[in-house]
Amino acid sequence: MSIILMLHFGSACYLTGLCWLVQIVVYPQFARVGADQFGAYHRFHMAYTSIAVVPVMVTEAVLAILILVRDPQNPLAITSGVLLAIVWINTFAQEVPTHEKLKRGLDLPHIQRLIRWNWPRTLAWTARAVIAGIMVWKILPV
Repeated sequence: MSIILMLHFGSACYLTGLCWLVQIVVYPQFARVGADQFGAYHRFHMAYTSIAVVPVMVTEAVLAILILVRDPQNPLAITSGVLLAIVWINTFAQEVPTHEKLKRGLDLPHIQRLIRWNWPRTLAWTARAVIAGIMVWKILPV
């Protein structure tokens, strides 16, 4: 179980850092790209961000499920699972559709929507990383 918890902590930390970078740097930068270059810029962002995010998100989800299956009464695992559900729901209900709209071109209201709706993911991942850290800390030898 300890390797699962450690990998879970690592994936949560990785995604937390990446999400903060996207929230603070990448998404606000969208508004600074000219309309004539925005399409290519957004396509590049989508292609390469997906490579960096999707495998780790899937890994994180699998690990979170394993932790919940092995310890279904653990309040930390349950809270972490709820936060992960928030991340996934937000991703597919808000972020993905907004990115689909941005494929049509530069649209400042949709960029602002992307930034606004990414905050729940950013905060949920941050909380998950803290919870995963506590779970690892609890198994460390004293």
